[in-house]
Amino acid sequence: MSRPFPIRSPATLRATAPWAAMFALFLTVVGAVELLVPALHLEAGRPAPVQVRRAPRTVPPPVAATALLRTDLDAYRDEPVDAIGHADVLARQADKLERLPGWLAGNFALLLASFLALAFYLRRFGRGLVRSLRTHIVVLVTIGFWMALFKAYLLFTPFSPYFFPVAMLSMVYGHFLGRRAGITVTMAVAVVGSAYLEFDLAYAAVVIAQGLVIGALVAARRRMRPSRLFLVGAACGAISAAVYGAAMFAGGRVELDEAWKFVVQANPIVGSVVGGVLSGLLAWWLAMPTGVALGVTSRSRLIDLQDVENEVLRDVPKRAPGTWEHARAMANLAEAAAAHIGADGLLVRVGAYYHDYGKTIHPEFFIENILSEPGKDQPNPHKGLDPKDSADRIKEHVSLGVIALRQKNVPEAIVDFVYMHHGSSVIEFFWGKCQEAGNPHGYTKEDFSYPGVPPQSRETAILMIVDAVEAASRTVQPPTREKFKNVVEHIILSKLAQGQLDDSDLSLEDLHKLIDNLVETLVHGRHERVQYPWQKSQASVVPPAPGAPAVPAATPAPAPAAPAPATAAPAPAAEPGVPAPSAPRPVRQAVAISPPAPGPAPAGGVLVAAPRPTPDTGPRVPVSAATVPVPTIPRPIGIASPIPAAPPPKTPGEPGTNVK
Repeated sequence: MSRPFPIRSPATLRATAPWAAMFALFLTVVGAVELLVPALHLEAGRPAPVQVRRAPRTVPPPVAATALLRTDLDAYRDEPVDAIGHADVLARQADKLERLPGWLAGNFALLLASFLALAFYLRRFGRGLVRSLRTHIVVLVTIGFWMALFKAYLLFTPFSPYFFPVAMLSMVYGHFLGRRAGITVTMAVAVVGSAYLEFDLAYAAVVIAQGLVIGALVAARRRMRPSRLFLVGAACGAISAAVYGAAMFAGGRVELDEAWKFVVQANPIVGSVVGGVLSGLLAWWLAMPTGVALGVTSRSRLIDLQDVENEVLRDVPKRAPGTWEHARAMANLAEAAAAHIGADGLLVRVGAYYHDYGKTIHPEFFIENILSEPGKDQPNPHKGLDPKDSADRIKEHVSLGVIALRQKNVPEAIVDFVYMHHGSSVIEFFWGKCQEAGNPHGYTKEDFSYPGVPPQSRETAILMIVDAVEAASRTVQPPTREKFKNVVEHIILSKLAQGQLDDSDLSLEDLHKLIDNLVETLVHGRHERVQYPWQKSQASVVPPAPGAPAVPAATPAPAPAAPAPATAAPAPAAEPGVPAPSAPRPVRQAVAISPPAPGPAPAGGVLVAAPRPTPDTGPRVPVSAATVPVPTIPRPIGIASPIPAAPPPKTPGEPGTNVK
């Protein structure tokens, strides 16, 4: 389906292959730079222009004169090359120059295969940011740059290769792209690094072990703290030293057996520990520029975007207040759910604030922005519209939101939430109306589908689920745990059945955790409360509508002592000082006022309350209207209050006809 806006489409091997070939060629040339540049060649009788490292071999190296000279170098930079003492070094150089074309072709093919495998793995098994072409290019560029530095380190420093913080790349990409991406980058780096050391398997094993440790300890998109990275780096160093120690005992190479006797600057065991710690510190230092290159929104930018005083965010409550309340409720649910499964809670919160930004352009087409208060009802703009036209108005909030946020330079990571929170799902309500009308125009489901793509990350998938859950939870009555659980499970299962969560990288374990967390949050957030006393008093009397007769209370159950009917025998004479009424009335006892119920109104429109039995204390005296005060404020339920006598009947419609 064509979309009115561009999206971050996944990379393909066709698009990535040229970049992979370019950087494979670049690193191949860098790896043979000492052979391709004549100024870096070794010549007998002249100082060595570069450090020459010992090749993996089983033949014992020349015995050093003193322990201070025990190292992995065969020739030192700036020291004269002796024709006899360095005969093996000169022979190795001559052999490489003789077979240089084949050597370059073999290394290029190996590196190209490694980079293509890296791109394929990221494309096939990655989600969201991992699958974009920009990410693949950034990964290849950083690997090329870092391994070129590693080659310069080998040529111009006397330190062991294990001191170089090669694991830094695994930490950075494990943080931004996930554990699997970090481990995959480690494999590519191990191939390049071991090729620069004439395919030293011990070095490759150490680098792979570092990547596995990082994959186990570095959590994706968690806030990076120096203390945590220092501990991860120290763990990498300890594991690397253990792996190298195992290689010393398992390998048959002489330089492995004697490596622990090397001087500190060349000792691979010390280098493994120091290199791991340096990797952690450099990963923290380089995380921000790498994140900017990948297009990841920094935490400071997210904090600024969630500020309600932000220039862009202020438009939402101003133009669409109902949408803003929905977004805020979603943000609380989504942030808690994301944190519960280890996703980026802050990113989800900001995405919830902006996901319906397109509704600010035409807010009147959405139910949450249509007032339904008595006396403030707004006309429904969908009334009289064709279902397809109504669906088009609803779909517009996605495309208009994407365009508006991009014009305001909102980060693409936030824009993703706009066109992914509905995915490519169908607007069921208007599609159903179209089918009920017989579908006279022959529309298809695609005509009623949103112009987005299914969620490509855990964060966007969480927002899609919470968007539906928050709206459906408002209709749950009574708000019990069982009903909330049924709603959440139904929504998640329907999204799964529609294929909207296929690319989200949410596991079944994540979905179970989401269900538990959402239900728990809804139960505690939508709980019922008891009424306050003043609320009960207001609910005790319901005023009738203007112009309508007063509504009496519900018919009470038969009481033990019912009042005498109007045709009963006359009551005894009144006591002295009490004027007798012209028309005696039965005695009314002090009762509590009950809420009115539908039924015929009594004479005079007086609310009739259920009588309350009282102890018999003597003869009952009829009370006239003049002796009973008329209360102005209703009493709370349970407090006795006198009942006014019925006023003279009035003509319907005359002021004062309806008496409360």
